[in-house]
Amino acid sequence: MCKIIPTILLIAVAIWNANAIFHTDCSRDDVTFETKLVNSSFVVYGKPTAKTLYNDSDSMFYGAFRVDCILKGEPIDNIIHIMKAGHVKGKKYCQDLSVGRDYVIAFLERDPFQMNETNTFIPTDFADMPVEGNATYELLADTCTLKRILPIGLKASVDDVCPKVSTNSKCVPKIIVDATTVHTGTGAIIIPGQIHNVTDGIRSKSGSAQVDVDGNAAMRTRNINILLIFMAIWVRLY
Repeated sequence: MCKIIPTILLIAVAIWNANAIFHTDCSRDDVTFETKLVNSSFVVYGKPTAKTLYNDSDSMFYGAFRVDCILKGEPIDNIIHIMKAGHVKGKKYCQDLSVGRDYVIAFLERDPFQMNETNTFIPTDFADMPVEGNATYELLADTCTLKRILPIGLKASVDDVCPKVSTNSKCVPKIIVDATTVHTGTGAIIIPGQIHNVTDGIRSKSGSAQVDVDGNAAMRTRNINILLIFMAIWVRLY
């Protein structure tokens, strides 16, 4: 019994240290994905590969992260270092970045004290976002400002490593047609200032030109016919 108690205490201390960042004044993650996206210099999709507590802290850590896809920002290395993560003094939100977890979306910025280190980053003041099945992938598809950029050093195709983003129909570019109201050959009406697909815009311009040409030709023909009638009457009278 005496040997079991110290063992239990050691396990309890280890669990407490491993989870300290979750119980140290971390605010609940209630920030929207759009807010995190807009206020982060880099948004990356990948997996944490290493995590180590700082010697003088039980809640702040540094680690390595494998970047599979860059959703926002310029191309960066496939393997990056994330410093000053977890619970950091002066920041509101905490990061988890648990090693062994499935894919994670991390919100990052350059470390202002290591600007020359191109592969060193710190988290923005937001919690990282675990990829939780279809709900996360649907969110990425519905967000129209995301990119799919391969990191430097990764030999793969975009479709193999990046999730699908900005594929919702609302993300498809539209054009504004600036033209008078006309009937096209199919009977459709183009209304000025309304949004149409590119193909509709081209069809409306072609239809407008055809209507104008046909109308002018018909008017000229009618005027010539009237003139010929008057000439015939004049010849008969004189």
